[in-house]
Amino acid sequence: MAFAAFGIGGESNGLMQTIYLHGGQAGIVALKSSGATALALMAQLRGWALVPAATAGLVGAAVNLLALRLT
Repeated sequence: MAFAAFGIGGESNGLMQTIYLHGGQAGIVALKSSGATALALMAQLRGWALVPAATAGLVGAAVNLLALRLT
């Protein structure tokens, strides 16, 4: 994994670096989970297909949790 090889300094997104430094891995998971929740709520309010939005959020969260477990 890139994180294991380069550490947080290898992350090009400054916001993610800051969140990791202040909140650790739990901060990253919380941020991404809240983003997925917000997307699902917007999808429901706008009448978009809620299932694809929620599925994308859940898949993203699962990948992040798997990556955290492997590091």
